[in-house]
Amino acid sequence: MKVCFWIKCTNKPLNIDQVEKGNPGIGGTEYLILLVAYEIQKRLEDIQVTLYTNNKNLEGASLVIKYTEKADSMVIAAVNDEQDILVFTQGNVDDQFYDTINKTNLKAIAWVHNYLTYNDYNKIVKSMNIKKVVFVGQQLYDHYIDDKIIEKSLYIFNCVPELEPCKRENDANSVVFCGGLIHQKGFWLLAKSWKKIVHSCPDAHLYVLGGGLYKDVNEEKYIKYVTDNQGKVLDSVSFEGLIGADRKKYYEQCAVGVANPTGKTETFCLSAVEFEQQGIPVVTYNGYGLLDTVKEGLSGYRIRGWRKLSQKVIELLKNGEKNKIMGENGIKYVKEHFTVELIVPEWDKLFKIVNKNDVVQNMFSYKNYWDDFKWLRYINWKFQQALHLRWCSIQYFQISVKYFLKKVLNNIMR
Repeated sequence: MKVCFWIKCTNKPLNIDQVEKGNPGIGGTEYLILLVAYEIQKRLEDIQVTLYTNNKNLEGASLVIKYTEKADSMVIAAVNDEQDILVFTQGNVDDQFYDTINKTNLKAIAWVHNYLTYNDYNKIVKSMNIKKVVFVGQQLYDHYIDDKIIEKSLYIFNCVPELEPCKRENDANSVVFCGGLIHQKGFWLLAKSWKKIVHSCPDAHLYVLGGGLYKDVNEEKYIKYVTDNQGKVLDSVSFEGLIGADRKKYYEQCAVGVANPTGKTETFCLSAVEFEQQGIPVVTYNGYGLLDTVKEGLSGYRIRGWRKLSQKVIELLKNGEKNKIMGENGIKYVKEHFTVELIVPEWDKLFKIVNKNDVVQNMFSYKNYWDDFKWLRYINWKFQQALHLRWCSIQYFQISVKYFLKKVLNNIMR
C-alpha cells in the first residue's frame, strides 16, 4: 500500500531521521506528521510512505521526500505517483486543495489536530474523497458526537518517540513552561501566579520555553507579573525562546511542568505528555484535551484559575515525595497510552479500513459530561437517533454563528 503525508512548514533545515530524538523546534502538529510518517515507514513493512512538503530543506534517508509548492499541486503529484491514501491536516490546506482532490479518485484521511473552522468543516463533510476523519483524542471526538461528521470519524491519540526519561536532580526547584507565548497558550495565567509561588518558595525559578513573546496585545498587560517596578524581568524568570531537542537539559533540573493552564485550543497538548514522559508532574487545565493526556492526582494536577495553579505548583515544589511518585506515574501513563509502539498499529488498522471502504464503529465516551457542554451534545445526539433525523449539531451552530458574526463585522469595518 502506498500512503503519503502532506506537511507544510517553513524552510527551516530539518532531518526527518532525527525525529526520534524529539521535537526539533517546529510546531506540535508538524512534528507529529513527521514522527508518524517516519515510524509507519520504519515499522510497517507492507506500507510505502512518501512525504510531500513545501520545505526544500527537509531531508532524510528513511523515506521518500518530494517537494511541491502548494497543497493542490501535491494532490496532482500524489495521483501521478499512484498513491493509495493521502493523509493531511486541515490547517495545512486551502480551498484549492479541496477542489483539486474532489476531481480525483485519491482516497484521503483528514487528520484533525484542532477544532474545525466553518470552512474546513464544510469542505471535509461534503467531500466524497475524504473517506475518514481522525481526531487526536477522545474529547475532540466527543465534541462532534451529534454531528454528521462523526459517521466517518474515529480518534487515534498522538504519540511521542520512545525516549529515556531524564535523570532529574533531587533538589530541583525549577518550574518549566513549554508552549507558544500567545494568549491562547495560557502563559499569562502562570505569570499572574508567579509572585505568589516565589513568595512561598523563594528558591523557585521559572524557565519559559516558547516563541512569540508578548506580540499579542492581550499578553502585554501580564508582563507586570514577571517584572519589577522598573520593568525589568524578575531574576527568578528566564525566557529561553524556542527550544528544540535541547530542552532535555531544562527537564533535568525541572520539578514541575506547566502546560497551557487555560486549556484554550488544546485538543491533546503534546507538551503535557512530554513532561510526563520525562517523569515531570504536570499542572494544567481541567478540561478539553487535557482530560485525555493528564491523569488527575496521578501524573499531575488539572486546575482552573490562577489561585489553584499557584497552590498546586507550590505543593509539588515543597513535597518531594509526592513529586517523585507523580513523576513515576507519568512515565507509566505515557507508556500505557501514547507510545509509538501502541499508536502505529492503530494507523495500520485505519489504512486497511480506508482501503476496503469499511465503516468505523462509534467511539463515544460516557464520561466528562460537564466539560465542553458534552451533556448537551449527548442529548442532541440521542434525540436525533430517536427521531431518525439529522439536524444542526451544537458545534456546527457554534462555528456558524462565529463565522457569520465575523463576516458582518468585517463588512462593517470596511
